[in-house]
Amino acid sequence: MIENYLLKLNQIFTEKKNVGSETSLYLWGDIDKKVMDKYHKPVDFDGVKEKETTPHTTLLYLPDVTGIEEDELYDIIKPILKDVDADVFLDKYEVWEGVENGESDVLVVRLKVPKSLENIREKIKDKIKEAGGKFIETYKGEWKAHATVAYFQRGKAPKDLKNLENTKY
Repeated sequence: MIENYLLKLNQIFTEKKNVGSETSLYLWGDIDKKVMDKYHKPVDFDGVKEKETTPHTTLLYLPDVTGIEEDELYDIIKPILKDVDADVFLDKYEVWEGVENGESDVLVVRLKVPKSLENIREKIKDKIKEAGGKFIETYKGEWKAHATVAYFQRGKAPKDLKNLENTKY
């Protein structure tokens, strides 16, 4: 099932929240839709709440970045990402239970990523702190590189993941 693709780390997205002046930072790499469609094909979407329609992997998500202006945030991040591409491998399916405050299960494809991507995550967080910014850390403990396939009603995600992984494309 392992498939290689080149992750381009040039997708930076910030979003102003409706309440207050906080900015949420998203950093992701697009996954070719044709590649991700292969991983959607064998999935029984009965009980699905939301199918991922924009295939990507989130490298970093920092909600509520405060103490730093949006333009300055871009200025901090862009030099770190300059000309950085990485070979990433789509690996295996996993179900993460009890996400979204325990209301959903999510089917993901785990990714094998080089250590350099983890280092980039830490560099960005360090630079934001150095600039006087604060943020909420969303990944407590180990960050698990993944691409979301779909969110399911609690208990409705596919159970036979080995069957999905053995699908011939």
